[in-house]
Amino acid sequence: MQRLSLGERTALAEKILSTKQQVAESVTEEFFGRHPDWLTRYGERGRRLGIEDAVYHQSYLACAIESGSTVPFVDYARWTLSMLSARKIAAPFCD
Repeated sequence: MQRLSLGERTALAEKILSTKQQVAESVTEEFFGRHPDWLTRYGERGRRLGIEDAVYHQSYLACAIESGSTVPFVDYARWTLSMLSARKIAAPFCD
């Protein structure tokens, strides 16, 4: 596998950041479409927080890509999983 140059990583990170809101909204809508019980349970607040979380996930991913290291994103993903687990959100929903 060929490693990306700093310029290529920066361009990819910028692309992620420029579309993060749109992607976050789309992913959240798809999630609630697959799990309508969550929309009933958490309502519009849950939708808003889902979008917010998806934006954060992409921001961390963009930073990790630009830095050329997976460590920041892996650490963030582990932290996110621990936060969801503490809130009794099952692991399958974290995939």
